[in-house]
Amino acid sequence: MLVSQIILALLSLGLPDPVCYRLFVLKQSEGAVVVEPVDVVTAEGEARRFTCGAETGVIDVILPVGPGGSGSLIRLAERRELSVACRNREIAITEHAAGGKTWQRPLRRLDDLEREETRVSVIGAGALRTSVRLVKTRDVVADEAGGVEDPFEGRVPIAAGDFVVGTETHPCAAGPELEGTAKLEVKGWPFVKATAPDGSERWLVLDLGAGATVLARDFLPADTAIETQSMTEYSGAQKRLLKYAPGGATGAVESIAGAAVLEALEVPELSFEAARVDVMASLPGAFGRPVAGILGLDLLRRARIVSLELDGEHPRLSLAHEPSEKPPAFEVPFSIVRSHLVVAGTVNGTTVRFFLDTGSTDSILDEAAAAVANVAWLPSKGTTAGGLDGGSVPIAPAAPTALTLGDRVLEPVAFQVSALATFAPLRVPGQAVGLLGNAFFARFARFSIDFERRVVGFWTKEAEPR
Repeated sequence: MLVSQIILALLSLGLPDPVCYRLFVLKQSEGAVVVEPVDVVTAEGEARRFTCGAETGVIDVILPVGPGGSGSLIRLAERRELSVACRNREIAITEHAAGGKTWQRPLRRLDDLEREETRVSVIGAGALRTSVRLVKTRDVVADEAGGVEDPFEGRVPIAAGDFVVGTETHPCAAGPELEGTAKLEVKGWPFVKATAPDGSERWLVLDLGAGATVLARDFLPADTAIETQSMTEYSGAQKRLLKYAPGGATGAVESIAGAAVLEALEVPELSFEAARVDVMASLPGAFGRPVAGILGLDLLRRARIVSLELDGEHPRLSLAHEPSEKPPAFEVPFSIVRSHLVVAGTVNGTTVRFFLDTGSTDSILDEAAAAVANVAWLPSKGTTAGGLDGGSVPIAPAAPTALTLGDRVLEPVAFQVSALATFAPLRVPGQAVGLLGNAFFARFARFSIDFERRVVGFWTKEAEPR
């Protein structure tokens, strides 16, 4: 019976207005892992029950704790009962485990869930894997370009019947449609000038590999309120606050002082209103010039389309809400994983998940990826690479290597090889990882990121009119 028919039947019986919502149930079915939408129509506060375990194949009911990431280890051999109810437009999941243990997961408002999208990544023993997006409590969309991520970064072993489930939740893009063009200066990294509240102009690094925008404390007025941030760890009924330390290329960035909200962050012809930013005392001097911050993906993705031209006489950043009339030479789908744009390509025939990272001058292969793709590198000629956390890791050159993106065979790429900390979540058995940096992007007349269609388009220099 259709949901609409159920509602009419309940109303005809004179019962109170029914509560309608959609759940997403994670199941093991016919040798695969799937996420199934389940439409629920109940009375206010009435529970819908699910039995999780090997007998039913139900692994879990997906309910992200809030914006950000989460991870859980679920053992299908341990039978659990989940009781799901909705009251005052809040969904509550109560978990009943063996031995009489009971706890309630954090409440989530339907209104918030309907403004969010969640990437769900599942890793089971062997080849049991899946990755999907849940969009505004409506749709389940395949999201394979980014592969699967391990929120425990390999520290938790996975046995037969175990599943590691990671979620990453972001608000869907909303607000005014952003349009405009800003000049860039490219010297290893793309730099854009921002106007500080005191009227001075300061350089920012435009970094697609940064999930959050970061500003130095002296960019802000002295009386700016700095909000302390923390991360929350849930373990059953326990809740623990942890120091806020987002991941960086070479390790956790523990020097974030807090967060602030600017009325607007202004760059030429572009205004990011009500910009929430991370604040640091100062940024490392790793960019060849003093910089006041990093313009990250969180603000850029407010636009539907972000285009970059990093080579030529007039490098620029363009934001638009309509695609270019001239189609790209080729396109590849992308996923957003740990606030990184990730595309799938091949190196010497081995599939590699690549971060798109304008915060890196070079393209880099993880050491494990280089080994499995038979890429030889020269540690004796290596140096070190630094990160926002102030740390460094060894990095060594490799010989130019064949690269394919989508169905396009590209000219060989001169990779560097390094075991960057930022690769750890995608360092999953059978899955290789790397990043594409500015030397790669400069091969093209421009490239654009379409957040609505979830594709990256590349325009070749030969095909671009001048």
